Amino acid sequence: MSFLQRGIYFLIALLIGFSVHEYAHALIAYKCGDNTAKLEGRLTLNPVSHLDPVGAVFLVFMAFAGFGLAWGKPVPVNFNNLKNPRRDEMLVSVAGITANLIIACIAGILYRLFGHSLPNSAIAFTVILVSVNVSLAVFNLIPLYPLDGSRILMGFMSYNASRNYQIFMQKYSLIIFIAFLGFLYSPLKAIIIVPMEILVRLFIGVY
Repeated sequence: MSFLQRGIYFLIALLIGFSVHEYAHALIAYKCGDNTAKLEGRLTLNPVSHLDPVGAVFLVFMAFAGFGLAWGKPVPVNFNNLKNPRRDEMLVSVAGITANLIIACIAGILYRLFGHSLPNSAIAFTVILVSVNVSLAVFNLIPLYPLDGSRILMGFMSYNASRNYQIFMQKYSLIIFIAFLGFLYSPLKAIIIVPMEILVRLFIGVY
């Protein structure tokens, strides 16, 4: 597979992964009583609606370079509109991660069922689609603001503890995130990479 072809496959997979992730956030927020995302046109699978201009540049770079960090435009949620704010905030956060895992699961099933008969290019794209969506799911589970994992973690805390955690993370989020990026390029990254690799192998049946 050529460098260009591999980059294009990764870019398409990333666009699918980001779009499904953000759409799931918007859908569950809407189902739970907040129509902010819907009113802003985010209740869609159209990737253009979910792209951040700067994040899109990094998205293309990551697709072709094979490393880096990219982001989409956060889905706006007015948590005061949710029927059960504390519970629904967790559901909205979990939705994006779940959506990525569903896509990875579907792609993995297709690989298991038809991998022996698909063209090499289709097999390669299917594996990349699984890998990208697993990576997005695991990465977003990390309990660092503004990743989904931080809101999921707060859902298990007492109100005061979650409030203090949110204040702390928002105050020091930039410093913490820069330190985290350093972590990602250190040998300790295996703590995150290994679970990703295990999940990918489980989904495609190669373990």
